[in-house]
Amino acid sequence: MSGPENLRGFDYQITYSLLKVLELFSDYSPELSMKFESIGEDEEDFNVYGDGWQDFHQVKKRSEGNHWTPGGLKPIFKKFVDKDRGSTNFYFITDGSANPDVKKLKAAIKADDDFDGDFLVQFLPEGVTKKRLSEILKRTILYTRYFSSDDDEDPSKILKKEVLETINRYPFALGHTVEICYSRLWKIIFDYAREAKTITIQQIKEDFLQAGVSFVKNPWSDFPAIEEFQGRKVELHDIETSLSLSNKIIIYGINGIGKTLVSSKIIHETALNSTCWIKCDRWTSIDYFMFLITSLLYSQEHEYEAKSLQGLEIADRVPALLGVLERVAITIVVDSINSGSQDLNLFIENLLEESLCKKIKANLIISSTKRIQGYSESDVTNNRISEYYLTGFTLDDSKLIMSSINSYLGETEIAEFHNAVGGHPMAIFFLKELIGKKSITTDDLHSISSKSVETARDWIIERSIMQLSAQDCQGAVKVCH
Repeated sequence: MSGPENLRGFDYQITYSLLKVLELFSDYSPELSMKFESIGEDEEDFNVYGDGWQDFHQVKKRSEGNHWTPGGLKPIFKKFVDKDRGSTNFYFITDGSANPDVKKLKAAIKADDDFDGDFLVQFLPEGVTKKRLSEILKRTILYTRYFSSDDDEDPSKILKKEVLETINRYPFALGHTVEICYSRLWKIIFDYAREAKTITIQQIKEDFLQAGVSFVKNPWSDFPAIEEFQGRKVELHDIETSLSLSNKIIIYGINGIGKTLVSSKIIHETALNSTCWIKCDRWTSIDYFMFLITSLLYSQEHEYEAKSLQGLEIADRVPALLGVLERVAITIVVDSINSGSQDLNLFIENLLEESLCKKIKANLIISSTKRIQGYSESDVTNNRISEYYLTGFTLDDSKLIMSSINSYLGETEIAEFHNAVGGHPMAIFFLKELIGKKSITTDDLHSISSKSVETARDWIIERSIMQLSAQDCQGAVKVCH
């Protein structure tokens, strides 16, 4: 290509190809491959090959689109007829407007007409029947004024804005500013086109990763496993009932008491597919908190709400998030907020305080080892927010969990141990693991009963850490926490 106009058209074509690649990643399929045509070749500008199907994209710059005529489209239709495999879709793309003939053709394609009469004849290539061309047109999409810019000097301006918004949301995670990532991705697609390259989507993914754009799979759904969940029927019922009163609940309890597992059990039974699970630690930033929520919203096709949470000033985040929670029935679990940073704690407290006078559709579940700020006893009494203090297992729960090893422990011994550790779930599960490994004796169990509750818990947990393999210990902590 040569000349400023051609260069601007080239920019539009590359940006269009980049957008299509990004859209394909949203519905990732590893068998996909793509062909990027050299600008100098008289071929489609961007082709996609799937499992038993293919898409051919013909991109035209604005001046070419303005002058599309029936005669000008004939050689393109002839090429499509020759390349058709019966499962091929064809796309005409231009940021220019269409002349009257092309407008009429576009309307006929959109209406899925049979193209009766003489209308189709003017587009008919030599050697192609009307029936054959009609079959092709039923698998053809014609876009005019596609992301058309109001700036003649920058025809890709609106298209670029769409790309920027796309890479700034799920399933993409950026290692640099969005502008830097855009420039690097554009250069990658430019190189593909210059080389007329055929490449798999997996190879593109690796190239994008080198450019600082990674891909995340459902980052909001990292729920703890509940395969070994037992007991807690009363607690689950009470928490779900309390949550229904205000859609907001704080679950308190000491470390290892089961707050995470109980929350996960509730989610698995009530709202698994519409829940954002946020596990807090000192590295969990407010930006990441918002990223997880917007990712869930995009996955649930709440695009308007997701966009409303992006690019906000710090002071605007809480009001914008509350607006979303008032409109959309999702669930947000903030797990172990006490482990989060001070900034995140202040953000959650502010969110709670501002939500007290709101009627939200969303559910908000927060777990913590201690009470947090943002509401008062009066707010709990008046059902503006709920709270639940989670204690240890009941004796019946402990007996249920230990029932598989009754040959080693009788009910009396189980009751003694239960009372010694205060029904602490982690201690109960660790004891079960130790017995399974034959790493504890009945004398050890009797000695525990003489210790204080806190000392007994520490003793059994320390014994477990010493006796169990690192892998077993990790699994047990995951189950109990």
